[in-house]
This record gives sequence, structure tokens and C-alpha cells, in this order.
Amino acid sequence: MNDMIITGDYLITMDMKNRIIRNGALYIEQGIIKDLGTKKDIIANYDAQVVIDEPHKIVAPGFIQAHTHSVQTIFRGLADDLSLLDWLKKRILPLEAAIDKETSYYSSMLGFIEMIRTGTTSCLDMLTVNFANEGISAARDIGIRTRIGKMLMDMGGDGVPETLIEDTDDALEDSIKLLEKWHNYDHGRIKYVFNPRFALSCTEKLFKNVRSLTNEYNDLFIHTHASENLEEVATVRKLTHKSNIEYLHSLGITGKDVTLAHGIWVEEHEYQILKETQTNVCHCPSSNSKLGSGVCDVLKYLNLNIPIALGADGAPCNNNLSMFQEMKTAAFLQKATRKDPKALKAPNILNMVWKNGARALGMQHSIGSLEKGKKADIVVLDYNHIFTTPFFDPISAIVYSMQPSNVYAVIIDGKLVFKENKFLTIDETVILKKANKLAQKLKEKVLGF
Repeated sequence: MNDMIITGDYLITMDMKNRIIRNGALYIEQGIIKDLGTKKDIIANYDAQVVIDEPHKIVAPGFIQAHTHSVQTIFRGLADDLSLLDWLKKRILPLEAAIDKETSYYSSMLGFIEMIRTGTTSCLDMLTVNFANEGISAARDIGIRTRIGKMLMDMGGDGVPETLIEDTDDALEDSIKLLEKWHNYDHGRIKYVFNPRFALSCTEKLFKNVRSLTNEYNDLFIHTHASENLEEVATVRKLTHKSNIEYLHSLGITGKDVTLAHGIWVEEHEYQILKETQTNVCHCPSSNSKLGSGVCDVLKYLNLNIPIALGADGAPCNNNLSMFQEMKTAAFLQKATRKDPKALKAPNILNMVWKNGARALGMQHSIGSLEKGKKADIVVLDYNHIFTTPFFDPISAIVYSMQPSNVYAVIIDGKLVFKENKFLTIDETVILKKANKLAQKLKEKVLGF
């Protein structure tokens, strides 16, 4: 692993003082940030095999997505203009049921390519029930940092393919095998997560066993969906006689080691549950908007000190996996619905992406800021670009102006993964060609057109 120096006109640290170092630089050794400060001091004190020293650059922590479905990327454009439960039953579940090993690998790889191209260095990823090993293998090969695992479903209903519903014990046994193979792979770049889909796909037995296993193994997390859609919430209440988050809480699916995706339709007593348990929540603004699910009350979470992060969700409910879109949409939704332009400011958004994102992955001690001793997960952004000209403020530019083409380089675990529109770990052209063929084949097989 090469040592590296990275310089920037602006070095956004996101440390305890939220420092922005002008004409800054950092020194990386063995994948760890060993020192940072002014460019003059770092260049004077260290030699490195790799030096990124270009004008008009912002050096920042890599973006962290707290809810993604990489394996669904190959479904992009096949599930438009549907509400959540119809979206699942008519398109997503049949497509997931038809995935084979090869499709799992290339679809996940396609998702990771898009994430890295748009500045994401870490994600909390939910695969599908089958062939999770191949999805994790894609993460291994491209070099992304992820907490990732197979999806758990041991209950269904009308319209749910049988191949997605597993015996509870079989599902857990498969998860444990994957955990023992992949957890803390490559010095912790890949960590496992238990991914029960949501309350309508999982039995009480499954949820309780997931909690027990999470307590048994070291450094594990639980990742599920909750309170995304009004019909979902009503159905959970009908089946359990509890509100959605109240029900999950009764089964142990809350706490600092739990991340709940969406959290839109939350009752007052459930906000208190989340606050008292310090459960992580992930806001997915573009997905929620496109599916017509509603608008998450982000300010309420922040005012209650409930940790809330950001994620793009999946390509078939969002159509892209760019954090630039999520940051801007999250800010605009709060401003528009509250009729208050000050409702959610750019610094608040970046705090959700970096600090809360790291916490939602259980990695706050190693990523989410540029500090000595932390992992070298870094995005280098070029502000000498049409989207950011004229340029005045790096924080405003990142949240409100930048596009994926502003991403100049991505470093993950101290390794240069992407630079100047080119991947250094995979052949992107080969992946895209293969993914297109598999997508066409899957569409014809499942949807008949």
C-alpha cells in the first residue's frame, strides 16, 4: 500500500471544531491519515510515493450512504411511477426472485461504480435473499467500504415469489456463513450486517433471532426499512396491533446498532423510542419523493437529537445513486414543506452525510472526518468547473451546486480507486457491457417485453 500526500485549496476536516484548512494537505500511510495541516508543512515534513497536488481542489471525507440496494441497480427504469407496495409486488420482488449469481455480481458492481463515481466511499447495503456472496464479492473487487449483507425474508403474502421466502433457520444459517466469511474482510473494509427486509416480510422469530445474533457477535449491525409508506404502516398495525417502530422496538430492533431506512410516518411516541434508544435513521429524499411516500421530518429528528443520515436507496426507486442529488433534495424538501429557506442548511446536510453517516454504519471512530488516526476515505472535488463557477464557498458548492463530474479522485482505505474519470480497480467498460446484456435478458424473462 503506497503512502500518499493529497493537497487542496480547502481541506474540510469535519473534526470536533469543523475546521476548514486553507491550502491544506494530508499525509497517508498504510491506509491511515498520519498527519494533516498546511500544504507547506506537510510537503516539507513528508515524502510520498503518490502525490495528488492539483489546483482548484477541495479535499473532504468520502460521502457515506446509510441505505442502499446495490443489487437492484440493474432494475433501473423498470419500476417507475408506482407506490411502494405496488412497486414491490409488481416489479421489484419478481425481478429479485429471477436474479442469478452472475446478475447479482454485475448489478452490485454497477451500483458501486455509480456510488464511487459520485464521491461515495462507504455504504450500508442491503442485497437480496439469494446470491449475496456475489454481491459482496463485487464490493471486494471494486474496493468500496461497506457494511453489507443478504436480505432476510421468512414471510410473504399475495404476490411474493416463493423463492424469496426462506425458512427462518435456513436464512439465519446462511447469514452466519456469510458473516463468518466476510465480516472484517480486508482489515475491516467489508463488515457484515443483518438485513431483515421490513415488518411485512419477517416473522417475530426472525427479528428476535437477529437481535440475539447481533448481541452474540462483535461489531454487528441491524439494517431494515420502517415507516416508509402509509399503507405499510396501516398493514403493520392491523397485523400486530402496534405502530411500526413500536412493534420493531418490542422485538429488539432499535438501538445504537440499528439503522432504520426512511422513518416518514412516525408517531409521537415512536420519536421518543428512537430518541431514548439512539436508533439511527436514514433519510432517502429522492426515493421517498419518486414513490410518493411522503416527506421525512428531518428537522424533528435533528431537534430531538435522533441521529439521521442520508442515502440514495436503490436505482429503481430513485434512478441514480448520487449523493449530490440526495443532499440537494433533502435540503430543498425541508425548505419547501416548511416554507422556510433556513430550515435545513448546507452544514446540517454535510453533518448528516459524514458524522451521522459514519454512525449509521457503526464506523464513527474510523471514518466520517479527516483526522489523524482515521481511515483514509477521501473525495477530491474540482471546483474549477461550469457547475461551480463562480466559486465562493466550498460547503455551499458541495451541497447546492456540484454534480458527479466535479469528482476528481476517490481514495478508499488509502488506495486510489478512481481518478480523472477512470477506475483503477476494475474495467468499467467491460462491466457496463455485461450489465446491459444481463438487464435486457432479465427484463424479457420477468416482464415479458
